[in-house]
Amino acid sequence: KLGYLYSQRGAWEAKQLISEKWIAEEEKNEFSFGKSPVDGVFSKGGMRGQMLLYSPSKNFAAGWHSYTTDGRSKGLLECTCRLFE
Repeated sequence: KLGYLYSQRGAWEAKQLISEKWIAEEEKNEFSFGKSPVDGVFSKGGMRGQMLLYSPSKNFAAGWHSYTTDGRSKGLLECTCRLFE
């Protein structure tokens, strides 16, 4: 839901919950979400393998959980980002 909220520029069911200005500032300065290898796609990882990926220009958001100790979850992020290339 968070990824969808960000991909919709802070709007949820026709209500503005987060200002568009805040989202733009957060993306610009990478406060919470970092830029992915693909332009216009943002990602955030959490503890124990939680991942969130969203793209306003593609109207797309996805979240998943894939905890590994050998770094394989990073490969899933890279693979998902290739969908937008």
